[in-house]
Amino acid sequence: MKTGVEWIRKWTWEAIRKKTRRQNELAYLFDTDTINLTFRNHPQVIARTARTPAEDIFISSLSAEELLRGILSEINRARSRPTASIAALSLYLVDLLEGLAEFQILPYTDEAERLFRSFPASVKRIGGMDCRIAAHAIVSGSIVITRNTQDFARIPGVQLEDWSV
Repeated sequence: MKTGVEWIRKWTWEAIRKKTRRQNELAYLFDTDTINLTFRNHPQVIARTARTPAEDIFISSLSAEELLRGILSEINRARSRPTASIAALSLYLVDLLEGLAEFQILPYTDEAERLFRSFPASVKRIGGMDCRIAAHAIVSGSIVITRNTQDFARIPGVQLEDWSV
């Protein structure tokens, strides 16, 4: 019987292999801002998403981490405030988890991290998470879908589109 760690390693490797696409296949990697726009039913993003095959749309595990870190931080802060509604934040957490489950989540890879680390400091100043998401997209052969085109355009090799316009 496999231990928990062995199972996780096997599952992670299988997930990466399963979600790795052939170079000529078109895939879209939603940036965190686009995920938020989707959750808020932004009309242009929803319309474009509806016209795109679901199997071509991914989010990075980094974006899921970023969103979860944000709500968990809010919950932790609320615990120290007597007037805060932890129940409302807890409900938001459940909604977030259910929303994230609607997406295919592409696991971040060592190859993407190596590419990120090779970016010059002038590029990394844009922001660590944006640069990592860009590296993830480059390595996976995906197009980043973001409203933040100004920053992402400064990252060499990244392809991007803005579905909010």
